Amino acid sequence: MPFRMLLAVLAVGLAQMAHPALAEERTGCAVEALDGRDANLWIQGSWRPLEVGLAIPRDSIVMTGEETRARIACADGLQLTVGVATEINLETVASRRGGRVAQLIKGVLGVLSPRRMRQEFEIRTPAATASVSSAEALVEFSPDKGAAVFVRRGETSVVSLDGRLAKLREGEGVAVDPTGQSGPVKVWGAARIKQATDALGFDWR
Repeated sequence: MPFRMLLAVLAVGLAQMAHPALAEERTGCAVEALDGRDANLWIQGSWRPLEVGLAIPRDSIVMTGEETRARIACADGLQLTVGVATEINLETVASRRGGRVAQLIKGVLGVLSPRRMRQEFEIRTPAATASVSSAEALVEFSPDKGAAVFVRRGETSVVSLDGRLAKLREGEGVAVDPTGQSGPVKVWGAARIKQATDALGFDWR
């Protein structure tokens, strides 16, 4: 390797060691699309309007209004659709280090996890946790109704607060009540699917 090229490689490596965020940015996430105007991002101790192109860092919170949806795209292909009236803490979504985790506080989230993404993406709710890998799935949560998970493509695992494990395949869903008691795995009907996907919008409809 020529001496100048070796120096360049060393310089890049030292820069990333000094600034870990540089490496993280390559797997970072940003707002790709908005449907509606009532959406906000909690970042560095304050709220700001959500805008197309806005970077989504670790530990940020996205909140949408009753008529607003947002789509977030990550550099490694992970795509999140935040439905109407949703609040989600995107804890480590923008980083591969320590796993990819988000906390769904309320509302509905659509997840497209590509085949090339090796890590599982965990969506945690107070009632259940869904682990999505190489799949398309949606997760709902409300304090009154509990959680629900549906798989549009691939397979997804769901662990409810009562410790039960459900393996969902394409077209299947499971409901978990607010106390964490899991119901049976069921094939969702067209009306139930439409209710959830209408809340997500975009290409989920």
